[in-house]
Amino acid sequence: MASQNTVIAATIAAGGVVIAAGIVGVAIMRSSEPVGTPIATSAAADPVPPTVPTHEKTLEERLDAMGYAQAFATVRGDMTDAVDQDSPGTAVFGIWAADHMQWSDVAVDTDETTNALARKDSDAARGKRLCASGNVGQIVVDKSVLPRHLAAGQFVTGSGGYYHFIAVRSTGALVIDSWARFCGVVTGLFDFANSGGGTTHAVTVVGMFDLPENKAQQAPRAQVTRATPPLRPNAIGSTQSRY
Repeated sequence: MASQNTVIAATIAAGGVVIAAGIVGVAIMRSSEPVGTPIATSAAADPVPPTVPTHEKTLEERLDAMGYAQAFATVRGDMTDAVDQDSPGTAVFGIWAADHMQWSDVAVDTDETTNALARKDSDAARGKRLCASGNVGQIVVDKSVLPRHLAAGQFVTGSGGYYHFIAVRSTGALVIDSWARFCGVVTGLFDFANSGGGTTHAVTVVGMFDLPENKAQQAPRAQVTRATPPLRPNAIGSTQSRY
């Protein structure tokens, strides 16, 4: 029995040496690895950047970057024949004109249409320019669009052609019964109640009066703050004429 115990003790001792040798071997293998070797981990997802809301430009902001022809084409689809109040397209184009229109945009050496042709087919005349002289029957400054300079009214030519105008820039000393020359672009027809109880049929033109101050190049408009009144398309041209 004593000899058997001695063998078991020797075996345990030998096993202990083997175990110890194994531990030492693992330690040596690990010590031979490069220092700083990264331990593989699961890849973390990249952080999602916060969503930045995009600013969609308003019609007014988009029109600000346009010239005469492009601005007119942009709102032409909203220009229609009207009764007592201007169509939205005409009114919005009037706002653009107050900010950007130049005399050269509407002053033509040869008229592109006439009052009679526009009365016959307003769609065909829309976008064409002309200059006409006549007696002012109504003129009112529209203060709803300040600080812009804009006035609306009517005048009648010597041959009896009626015009409803949206005039930008200066109107000088013009008042009712003044004789004046106006150059503008046709946007449609305009029927309005007259002082006699009837209806006057006119051609709508957006432009400016033939005055020295209007022939000078218009400087870029001052930035209109958003505190100013919003566009009110139907506010323009709703005054009654004595015609």
